[in-house]
Formats: sequence, structure tokens, C-alpha cells
Amino acid sequence: MSIHFRGAAKKGKGIGKTLGFPTINLVYTGAENGIFVAEALVDKKWKPAAVHIGNRLSLDEEFSCEVFVIDWSGEILPGEIIDVRLFDKIRDVKKFSNLEKLKEQISKDVEFTRNWYNHR
Repeated sequence: MSIHFRGAAKKGKGIGKTLGFPTINLVYTGAENGIFVAEALVDKKWKPAAVHIGNRLSLDEEFSCEVFVIDWSGEILPGEIIDVRLFDKIRDVKKFSNLEKLKEQISKDVEFTRNWYNHR
């Protein structure tokens, strides 16, 4: 699997940041749904990323495309165009009983992504 898309950044609600995983929120109209190993083009370099595409079942049920760029602390302004490549689906989107459980799963998804890149 290798799916490339480009999306405009938009302002999010900051929930990822409060959980320790600040994301780039993108406008996305594709058909994919789930959590993915990916890479994002930021600061003119492709960087490893974990991507959520789908309804935010544990929060507000809204559809979102959120890109967590691993080991990167830059800033993307609303309207900026970001390229993303999806490589491997980690899991389906699921609902968690509380934000702590969601945070634990995001940590596992990020660790899975790191391992995927380390063994590539």
C-alpha cells in the first residue's frame, strides 16, 4: 500500500497537543479510514508520521485527518499544503472509554510506527 495525498492544514482543537501528540489537521476527502504508518513532507524533508483518518469516536465524533510527525516540533500554519504518504494500516478507528486509554493507544501506534521504520 502506498497512497499519496496532499491536504491544506486547518486549525484543530488542540486535543492532540494536550495528550502529548500534537497533530497537523488536514482537509481530506479520500476514502481511507484508520490509523496508518505514514510520512509527511515538513521542512522540505519526508519525516515518519502516524496518521488518523476517520471519525474521532472517543471525542466529538467529527471526521478528521490528523498527522502526528514523529520527533518533529515545527509549526504548520492554516492553509499550508502538506504532502502525506500512507504505507501500512496499523488498525481501525475505535472508541476508547476515556482520554487516558486513548493516549495509551496513541503511544502504542507511535511505537508501532517507529518499529516499522526501524525494520524497513
